[in-house]
Amino acid sequence: VDSFFLNGKAPKGVVFYVDRTGIHGRALALSEVRGIMSPNPLFNVLVELFNYETSVRDLDGWQNTCNLLMTNQELHPANDVSDLDALSYCYYYNHVTQTADLLPHGWYLPASGEMFLLFSNMMEVNQSLSKMNHFNNIYQKMNSDDYWSSTISASDLCISFSKGNVKNDHPYAIKGIRPVIRF
Repeated sequence: VDSFFLNGKAPKGVVFYVDRTGIHGRALALSEVRGIMSPNPLFNVLVELFNYETSVRDLDGWQNTCNLLMTNQELHPANDVSDLDALSYCYYYNHVTQTADLLPHGWYLPASGEMFLLFSNMMEVNQSLSKMNHFNNIYQKMNSDDYWSSTISASDLCISFSKGNVKNDHPYAIKGIRPVIRF
């Protein structure tokens, strides 16, 4: 971390998962916001009954995010990016400004299985963020109790990091939003 910052480089995210090849994985955004899942009630179109076993296996947050955005016809964000819901915020997240803008950058709202991977490595992720804050005190540790997931069940699916379990919540509830990117 020291040489990274001393060479004038800026991190894009914190890696929390690397696959068996050692080449591909997932990284977490360096900051988070709190907000609603979606203002659009069309989620009933995508209802699938998830339980703990199936939600742990849902590892395709990118596809979930794209499908939900297309279903809700929300591919264009609101005029005021501060009003974006979880799906749009993640889809339009810009790691340079650590905010959403009007262009997609490859970030997405993680699936529940990705959230479980993150939860299993949360201590290491927060340690990495703490080390980076030694140089630049802008990176936020994982600190929300509940985070939105792109996995959908009978109601929107939310991951509770305080207990590491899956729970359903209303799409207007305020939860943590933390974008993820594949590499």
